Amino acid sequence: MVRESYEGLFDVITDAANTLWTNWIVTGNPGIGKTAFSAYFLYRIFRQNRENNVSLPFVYEPAAGKRRATRYLLRADGSASYSHHGFEDTLRNEQVWFIADAHSPSGYGSAKVLLVTSRRRPIYRELRKAHGRLLLMPVWSELEIEAYLQRSATSMATREADAYLQAARSAFLCWGGIAREVLPLAAADVQALRAAITKCVLHNVINSVGELAGEQDISHRVLHIEVLPLDPNRPVDECGRRILPYSRDRLRFASKWVSERVFQMFRTEERDRLRRFLSAAADNPEHASLRGQLFEEYASNCLQTGGTFPRRHLETGVGDELQLRPLTCINFRQLTEIDLSIPDRYYSPTNRNLAAVDAIISPNVFLQMTVSRSHPVKSEGLRLAISRMPQQAGPAVLYFVVPSDIYPTFPRRTHLGVDGRVLETRPAEVDAAQQFALCIDIDML
Repeated sequence: MVRESYEGLFDVITDAANTLWTNWIVTGNPGIGKTAFSAYFLYRIFRQNRENNVSLPFVYEPAAGKRRATRYLLRADGSASYSHHGFEDTLRNEQVWFIADAHSPSGYGSAKVLLVTSRRRPIYRELRKAHGRLLLMPVWSELEIEAYLQRSATSMATREADAYLQAARSAFLCWGGIAREVLPLAAADVQALRAAITKCVLHNVINSVGELAGEQDISHRVLHIEVLPLDPNRPVDECGRRILPYSRDRLRFASKWVSERVFQMFRTEERDRLRRFLSAAADNPEHASLRGQLFEEYASNCLQTGGTFPRRHLETGVGDELQLRPLTCINFRQLTEIDLSIPDRYYSPTNRNLAAVDAIISPNVFLQMTVSRSHPVKSEGLRLAISRMPQQAGPAVLYFVVPSDIYPTFPRRTHLGVDGRVLETRPAEVDAAQQFALCIDIDML
């Protein structure tokens, strides 16, 4: 299966506008198909060369592990040969590609370089110093997983296919988009993931920002690299360089299932450190994503338990308190599964990327958890969520659930369209929704 990101990464690397860069690094979590991308890249370049009547070889150096590295010369006529440190004459050609898998490349002469590797700085540090551009491969999305499952299931008997689909979908809810763990006929045992969680300590999670450890470490099982889309309002970086697709990222916990268990473990075993991190990380943008996810788990716990919470209307500035009874938590995958006519329900999506809302309290309360002062509303996602309200529920209420440090100055939010740009006009039901800031006191953790 050719992933959409394979095509996207290939287009970025071979874009005529990017010829200034000849060294490229494609990184990401283990088990998502980086080695398969190197094969796809070879295929596409071979085909491109043939269409342009270009006869150029390639040099490919696969992962060697503890063995001595072997490199292969792949010629345009389909023939090949191998050597341990050869092909120097070929690599003097600036149009030749040298492709290395999972180890630091060396002896590549004047050739263009593609390195595919997990996100470990010691492997790609030297290539970065040689002006290598870093691109990121995303983990598999739920849509990609489902497409692969449906294709695979067509060759199975009905009962076997149903069992496979159910097991893989359950594995995805725990492991997230790691194809190696989710897609095999015998999906990975969740006990291995539980073991990785129990070995987590907050200090190591924080230090994983910018670098995930390798195959033998547990951090890549618990944390995933999320590739962010381009920001249409910020086309260049602080140095004036064009920001490339697949170059923006943040760390996220592998799944909602993982983040819930990690938070509960930290709350039980490292409560003071967790409280300090949620407070101190407010001024550290590198840790904003992890802080936000842990805060979301804490806020969800507080709201489901019920109680009294300070709130402030974002239009009028008037403050009062919200009283909540204990709520029953219901997990859901799609908005069509929720019934907002049932009172005192706290609907929590198993898909963490549900647009616009992080949770819904029946019948008309929509929650967005954030630790950032700049958190716009995704208008279309909110409209779809509001459409699930019963007619007699009244206007929708959108709460931005925020920590106490930003609650006093949290402003009214702008609305974004599906293209990520600010909307001048909004759907009527979205425009009618009242916006509040809702305060969660971290000191009470």
